[in-house]
Amino acid sequence: MTFGHSVFDSFGADQILFAETPAVGSGGEYALIKGPLTNTGAEGKYQVWYSQGKSGAMVQTFNTKGSAISFAKKSEPTGNIIDISDGKVVDATYEAWGAFSEWANIDACTLERSRTRKQMTPAFNGGAEQDAKQVQQKAIDPTEAVLSAWSDYGECSNGSKTRTRVISEPATCGGTNPDATTLTESVACTASEETSEETSEEDPATTDDSSTTGEGVTNITAQSTTVTPVAPSSKMNYSPFIALTLIGGVGYLYKKRKDSKSKA
Repeated sequence: MTFGHSVFDSFGADQILFAETPAVGSGGEYALIKGPLTNTGAEGKYQVWYSQGKSGAMVQTFNTKGSAISFAKKSEPTGNIIDISDGKVVDATYEAWGAFSEWANIDACTLERSRTRKQMTPAFNGGAEQDAKQVQQKAIDPTEAVLSAWSDYGECSNGSKTRTRVISEPATCGGTNPDATTLTESVACTASEETSEETSEEDPATTDDSSTTGEGVTNITAQSTTVTPVAPSSKMNYSPFIALTLIGGVGYLYKKRKDSKSKA
């Protein structure tokens, strides 16, 4: 871990700690008071160490802790003296929090924002380190599905008619999509609609338009037929037409005679 002039290590999944790089010769960010030493020839003495940001700083050794502290205060322009002698536990220090970033999507239904702060001095001898980054998340409000307008009712079938609608915009972020059964609606047909349905199902080609009178005479309703005129031709054979005319005349006279006899 490098202190004072470089990027700190990560202390957690969402914590990246940073330290500013001081200008050369600026004196560094802090001075450390260490001791008492156990080194051979230096037992019981104290030393002054500097953060790596201080240009040309050398470790200084003193016979007493007071002398070490006095020297550190004079040589460290920031006045930031950290006494870790005698195994003192020192917590990390931090700048104030920066402003939160703008909310931004991290997925379709979640927003996130964050803020950071810089670690000024590290923890020593097992001191506490805190988060240097805070992350906040919030869920996007759910939206319900949007449905289209109902279609017109269809034709009657088996006594009912049906209309439908569709989901034009599905629900999002936990909103509710309607059940498929709510997308159709059926109602009973009216009497006139049912009659119309029955009429439309009949085949005109098989309709019997004949009726019988009480006197046993059958009346036949003639079907109108469009006949395409045929242009006269000098070669046309008129014999069939003459024969039909004669037969019709004979039939008429026979019927008239029969009717006269029945009246008599």
